[in-house]
Parts: sequence; C-alpha cells; structure tokens
Amino acid sequence: MTKTLFPKAAALAMLLHGALVQAQYSGPESVEYDPVNDRYLVSCTGNNSIVQRDLLGNVTPFISGLPSAPYGIEVKGDTLFACMGGGVRGFLLSNGQQVFNLPLGASFANGITTDGTYLYVTDFGAGVVFKVDVAAATFSTWLNTGGQPNGIVYDPFEDRLLVVFWGGNAAIKAYDRATAQPEGSLNTGLSNIDGVAVDCLGLVYVCSWGQDQVTLIDQFLGAVVGPWITGLNNPADMDFDEVHGR
Repeated sequence: MTKTLFPKAAALAMLLHGALVQAQYSGPESVEYDPVNDRYLVSCTGNNSIVQRDLLGNVTPFISGLPSAPYGIEVKGDTLFACMGGGVRGFLLSNGQQVFNLPLGASFANGITTDGTYLYVTDFGAGVVFKVDVAAATFSTWLNTGGQPNGIVYDPFEDRLLVVFWGGNAAIKAYDRATAQPEGSLNTGLSNIDGVAVDCLGLVYVCSWGQDQVTLIDQFLGAVVGPWITGLNNPADMDFDEVHGR
C-alpha cells in the first residue's frame, strides 16, 4: 500500500535564517551546520570557495581556490562533501584538506544528502540520483526521477529520501531508502524549488525561486501550510541545525 507523503505530526521549529550578510559571500549556494566545530559552512559558486560563519556572524575563509564551483554540501563524519563539476569531493573539517574525489559523470551535480552511510547526489541535468559509497569510492545510479531534481534530504522519521523538483507546480517526492521505490508525491503549487530541509520534529521546509520564499510543509496533513519566510532572493540549499534549533 502506498504511503502518504507526510504521515507524521510535528510542530514548528526554527531554521537558519539569521544575519547572513550578502557582501561576505560570493554566490552563496548551500549552507551546512558543522556540529564538530559548531559553525556554518557556506559554498560560494562565485569564487570557487567554501567559507565558515561562526555563531557571532563572523565569516572567514575555509577552502579557497577550488577547481570548480561547489554547489550542495553535506557533513558526514569528519568530512565535508561537496558537489563539484560532475562529481563529489570531500574535505576534512579540521583543515580543509581534500581526502575524497569521485567523478560521477554527472551533467550538473547539485543536491546532496546522507543517511549516515551513503551519500545521495542529484544530477539536475540528467534527472537522476546517484548513490555514493564513500568507503568503497564507488557509485551507482539509484533513481531516474523523470524530472529535474534539485534539493534532496534524508528523512529519518520514515527512513526515506525527499527530493524537490524544478519547474511549475513543483513536486516533493518521497522514495524508500532501501528500494528507491516511490512512496508519495505532493504537488506544492510552488515553482522552481531548490532547497529542502527536515527539522527535528519532522516538518519540511522548501525554498522556491518562483515565490522567493521558504514554505512550510506539514507531514501529518500532507499539505502546504504556507509561507514561512518571504522576501528572499533566489533562496537555495538549506540545512537544519539541531544543536541550536535553527
């Protein structure tokens, strides 16, 4: 029996949306909370770098001079993984040293998430999701979405992947983590969804370029609740900081 997309009840929690000063970044694309060092990491596509922001709002370089623009980023263990070019690279959180480089042959590696064991990477151009085994340095095509997948996030409440899509009346689709079988779909009425995050209570937040806002999705009702943050400018990839509830 097909599950509904959002079966669990939850209540509102905060995401990171504080005083990020645009001038401190060059084409910011993705933000990721680093629990090891209690900071936020931001990929910058404008100057091929990743910067770090402390809790006081101070922004300093972390990795500069990358060979291509970093898009989606994800912390797994002691390593920050970044979608770059047609593949994924990994950098130690301690010093930024590159320790992983796996070409995927992607036309545009964009979104990335982890279930704690594997990485999952969206290819915006080819419409597929890759599954990356970091330990073995191998990958496989996990899913052919038939659309333009952008953001992706692991949902621990239902042990599944949520993927958001580009285009009009963009969808959020759920897939079983073990089998990649579809578990549900919600057409949001939003256009051009980029980022997606799940908070500690199971609520889903999505960024849409068409509305320049972050929208809240209720997992229990399986419906769009409404705008959560408005007046943004092409909001992209987000993360939920469980430590500080942002």
